[in-house]
Amino acid sequence: MPVNKKYLSPEMKMMLSACFQSNAEASDIGIDDKYLRNLIRYHGIRPQFLDFLHKSKLQTGFQDALVKECQQTAIINLLSVKELGKLSDLLRANGVVCFAYKGSVWADWLYGNVGKREFGDIDLLIERKSLDTALKVMAEQGYHPDAYRNYLLQTPDRTESFFRTDYHVPLENTSVATSSMVEAHWQVAYPRLKFDFPEEEWAQFQSDYQLHGNTVNAFQNEYQFLLLLVHHGGKEQWSRIKYIADFAAYMIRHGSQTDWKLVERLAREKGIYTLLTKSLDLLKSLGIEWNSKWPESKDVVDINPYLKLWLAMPPQAENSTWPYFVHGLTVHDGLKHKSKVLFGHLAYFLEWRLLYDKMRWYSNNPS
Repeated sequence: MPVNKKYLSPEMKMMLSACFQSNAEASDIGIDDKYLRNLIRYHGIRPQFLDFLHKSKLQTGFQDALVKECQQTAIINLLSVKELGKLSDLLRANGVVCFAYKGSVWADWLYGNVGKREFGDIDLLIERKSLDTALKVMAEQGYHPDAYRNYLLQTPDRTESFFRTDYHVPLENTSVATSSMVEAHWQVAYPRLKFDFPEEEWAQFQSDYQLHGNTVNAFQNEYQFLLLLVHHGGKEQWSRIKYIADFAAYMIRHGSQTDWKLVERLAREKGIYTLLTKSLDLLKSLGIEWNSKWPESKDVVDINPYLKLWLAMPPQAENSTWPYFVHGLTVHDGLKHKSKVLFGHLAYFLEWRLLYDKMRWYSNNPS
């Protein structure tokens, strides 16, 4: 059945071609350079788009500016890689088990070049039992929580409630000329979303990763791929094209060598097989050239709602419990796993002391 692509504008067609790492010929249809530039900046795909322009021998009116922006991105990314290596070594020396996650590792893993992907933070996945030590070690390096998280971490009871209901602490280092951010994760998403990748299984899927002369803990491809789907499709709901670019990059670079039976088994165990199949269907419906060694995609997805959203460039949505809840029910499998999402949200609302403290903090800090 053919896919209706009502909102596939010339600009969107070019961006998807960049995401799918395909070449394109110059189009007879006029491209709005200003709109296109805004789109690729909003969606965070400037390095991938510049690579696409070079491969396709295409020119845009903002090409020189784009080159400079991508050079700056590459420099910042290399500094983040260096900082990641330093922090990983320090944490390891202090007995902290942590895994490099998202950010620079995904840039290298997906694109083979840390300069080919925009990212902002250094993400570390840290065992809960080691988190207190990790925060102290990183504080010694100048990394501290913001005022809101400091408030939530002030008392033992509030701290434990925060750890039960949240999944990360953002830390900012402003002690150096170039400000850098670390996100210390102990789960991959809010616990109430029930994307369960417990720390007890991390060692089973651990894999050493060589990143610019540093060895960091990461995960084997199949496990890391599911983490990508959970973040991009489960938590972020494919809201930006950079997530599609990452998904496509994985399939192009690793899809033919992936143990898809393992991926399917893990997805079924975790109740996210629906997320896996719907995501594959979406990618194929968007028009990527499908490899026969990739999993079979059976259903056609209406891509127009995604295209319309991406073209509109809406402000980033605030974390909102109700949309998370509705989407969580959609992407989880069957009554068993959907009920976990329901009970997870009910448990969250039973943390009334923490919710009251949060409300009180926001009332005193309206900005």
